[in-house]
Amino acid sequence: ADLTTIGNYAFNGCSNLKKVNFGSNITSIGNYAFQNCTSLTGTLELPENLVTIGAAAFNGCTKISGDLAIPSKVTTIGNNAFYNCTGITGGLTLPEGLLTIGQAAFAGCTGLSGNLKLPTTLTKIDYAAFQNCKNFTGDLVIPNSVTSIGSYAFYGCSGFNGTLTLSDNITAID
Repeated sequence: ADLTTIGNYAFNGCSNLKKVNFGSNITSIGNYAFQNCTSLTGTLELPENLVTIGAAAFNGCTKISGDLAIPSKVTTIGNNAFYNCTGITGGLTLPEGLLTIGQAAFAGCTGLSGNLKLPTTLTKIDYAAFQNCKNFTGDLVIPNSVTSIGSYAFYGCSGFNGTLTLSDNITAID
């Protein structure tokens, strides 16, 4: 049988692990699976069939670098999934089909840069989701699919220098 899930805490704290070659059948990366794998370096190549990125899955992986592309089938990015991944210095690609960005999912990713394009399927941007992502630039468009934006969602995102367009369907900005 082909591996489809990397379980919770599976490689947590493997501080000398340098690279992960995911099998193409991986659909789920569990909570805290690679948290504090502080030697993971280079661009993170997530598997194409991935659907779920668990809470704090890559939290504290400070040497991951380059662009971060979330695969096209991902619907959920868990709380703190990429928290403090300060080495990511390129753009962030979020797929159409993404529904939820969890609390502090990209908080502290101070190197993320370029335009942030939010998918038109997104319904919720949770608490502190992009806190201190200070190098995003241009316009910030919250798509009409979004009904809720959590407190501190874009706190410290001082690089946005264009127009803020809010969803017509927002019922709460906490």
